[in-house]
Amino acid sequence: MSITVVLREAWRTTTAHAWRSIVGLTVMTAVLASGVAIEAEAVHRTMTTVEGEYTQGANVLIVSNQGGVLDGARCQALSHQDGVSAAGGATSTDVVRIGDPSVLSVRRVRATSGYFEILDLALPLMNGVVGAVGPGIAAELGVGQRSRLKLSDATSVTVARSSTESIAGERTRWLTVLAPTLPAVNECWVEVEPGALDAIQALVVATFGKADHLQVDSAHDRALLTATLGAWQQRWTRWAGFAAGAAATLFCGILLAPRRHEYALYKLLGMPRTSVWLICATEAALLTAAGALLSVGVVAGTLTDVSLPHVIEIARLAGAQLVFALCTVTVGVALVATALTSGSTAQVIRSRR
Repeated sequence: MSITVVLREAWRTTTAHAWRSIVGLTVMTAVLASGVAIEAEAVHRTMTTVEGEYTQGANVLIVSNQGGVLDGARCQALSHQDGVSAAGGATSTDVVRIGDPSVLSVRRVRATSGYFEILDLALPLMNGVVGAVGPGIAAELGVGQRSRLKLSDATSVTVARSSTESIAGERTRWLTVLAPTLPAVNECWVEVEPGALDAIQALVVATFGKADHLQVDSAHDRALLTATLGAWQQRWTRWAGFAAGAAATLFCGILLAPRRHEYALYKLLGMPRTSVWLICATEAALLTAAGALLSVGVVAGTLTDVSLPHVIEIARLAGAQLVFALCTVTVGVALVATALTSGSTAQVIRSRR
């Protein structure tokens, strides 16, 4: 039997049951689109997080002097310059123990208010020495806002803020203490307004030009970036294509199972088993192909507000999931067609009665 006859017969039987074809096409589109859309959303969120962090970090300059310290007053004066949103200094860290008797060693850093503002750790107005604790300290000691911490150097700090995990990152066990002024700082953090980066970089170099080994870096939350990229590599959505393909295969089997007796009649009328198998597989292939095309249209319709670079990357990775799903369906349909066209012809026909 020629391939033309197989295709014509598969098309005839598919269109003969319009309701079944409509339901099948709807479900197949939904199944395949869900697998693609899940991966597309994961790609978009990951790219948005990474790009946002790089954009934010690029606008924050960290100035340090490898040969010593920086003038704290000059660092603070940068906050009054045009193009600067905030500026603040921070000392190097020292190790102190919390509690009496001491129960936990932490790294302490002193910083001015601009440093807190840049890190989105604005502190409420409170009396005495105040500071922010990392989430590791908060979790291990069960401390919260207004908790008073006694330190091993006979000083105390009132907790005014507990850092979030994403902001704290590697500073999860840091105690950052607010200092009204600092005569000398190890780092000067400068948040720059959009479009003013080059000018402020030049201003920073001019301000601290006498430093022995001046170094100007941009700030990125390395912990957040590492966590985001790690989550991407371990994402469960990388199996979305396989799951969608398996679900589509199962649905094809359910949809074509009622036609098993018709396949038996084909064989009873003398049609070769291979031709019957091809008709069954072609019916499933027509349904899958139409569902795949519609699923692409459905997902593409949700990307109208997404930037072109994101669309290209989504098309590449989500498209790979669709190909993975279709490969899974191809193998599954072959097995389904084999199961539906095998068996005793007479027994299949009798079971229909």
